[in-house]
Amino acid sequence: CDSAVEVIYGPLIGDSVVVGLTELAEALINSNVKMSKRCGYHVHVDVREDSWWSILGVVLLWGRLTPTIYERFFPSRYGEVYAKPIVSHPRWQELLAQCTNISSTHMLKNLMYWFIYGYTLDRDWATIQRARERKYPDTFFVPFEERRAFNTTHDNPYCPRYYDINLHSVAHRGTFEFRSHHGTTAIEEIIGWPLVCLGLHHIAGSWSYKRILNASPDEIFAALDPRIEKLYSLKD
Repeated sequence: CDSAVEVIYGPLIGDSVVVGLTELAEALINSNVKMSKRCGYHVHVDVREDSWWSILGVVLLWGRLTPTIYERFFPSRYGEVYAKPIVSHPRWQELLAQCTNISSTHMLKNLMYWFIYGYTLDRDWATIQRARERKYPDTFFVPFEERRAFNTTHDNPYCPRYYDINLHSVAHRGTFEFRSHHGTTAIEEIIGWPLVCLGLHHIAGSWSYKRILNASPDEIFAALDPRIEKLYSLKD
């Protein structure tokens, strides 16, 4: 389509999240834009200052909510080719098996690098990793040499870029990208979905892995911002 556009909104924090997203929704409505089923609403959450433990918590929390979160918010998007469920990743079950055995941050870094890139820091890229950490301590930033050598196309099942929670973005930009929501001009969804993403990020930083892995979806949803339930009920 010659008239297709991608709308990108700048970073928001605190109370500006709702204010800014309200302005965005009103601008879209006033512009009379149209959405097709191919459109997506992607939300980035900054994790550059997060601990590695919190980052893994977000991944486990998202997996715990699949497929319930689809049934609740966007049933038509399950299995979408550019937002595949992270639980269908070829390494997902091994990640779950290993995450309860982690005893150090170094072990966790190795686990996450293996999940995202297929190698560990103790082998192929140990020298690059040591040099990188002097500049970016305890972050996921990945040197250009590593990114260039990695196949990030959607038909590579091992690259987490085109899954519903994009871990390639964590490594490349320092953000979680939540890719599962459909495109929308509904003000309730434009405001509500980022609040869901921010809420999951907050829970992951405050709950233990054991609690995340044993929590029911209802318990997790109950811990989110109460405005979310109201916004999505207004949409219906």
